[in-house]
Amino acid sequence: ASGAYRAYDEHHRGTMIVLFPVCVVLVRPSYYDGKHRGAMDG
Repeated sequence: ASGAYRAYDEHHRGTMIVLFPVCVVLVRPSYYDGKHRGAMDG
């Protein structure tokens, strides 16, 4: 059970490492545009 849990934990950590940058890349453009659009247009 301990070995299986460790393997699952390693897999979960790897998945988070992959998904987190993807989420940041997807979310940041809209957030950045919304926050700075006025400054850039002005």
